[in-house]
Amino acid sequence: MIQDDKYTYPNSGGVLRNNLNITDGARLDEAMNELASAMMAALSVEETPERFDFAYLQHIHAAMFQDLFPWAGQVRDVDTGAGDTSIVYARPAFIADGLSDMFGKLARDETIFSTDDPAELSRRLADHWGYLSTGARHLSTRELSD
Repeated sequence: MIQDDKYTYPNSGGVLRNNLNITDGARLDEAMNELASAMMAALSVEETPERFDFAYLQHIHAAMFQDLFPWAGQVRDVDTGAGDTSIVYARPAFIADGLSDMFGKLARDETIFSTDDPAELSRRLADHWGYLSTGARHLSTRELSD
């Protein structure tokens, strides 16, 4: 169970504070999925920037979740993880460096979109997404041990 913090309701086991005051985790997940689906449709008609970077990622997050979370699009500043899993997200002190590193790798990866195979593209993007979610945590662990 995730510990409560400033982003969650007290004694909720990690249910994120939200503009709709939904305190049930399953119902919040449903609302997030509904909003994300609707906003992804709206975002799909936007002109995609030439370079996918941290600012654009923040824009996407804000657009998708601003109606639900007052902090949508902002960098979190507390330690947290993924729901009822053992996955720990990057520590706040290392998010900026981790994102800079990840987006640099993404910019240098000229082969990422060079496939017509949806499964291969998904795998390649998942590698970057996995690093985005947890890689900066590993980066910070390496740097602390040096």
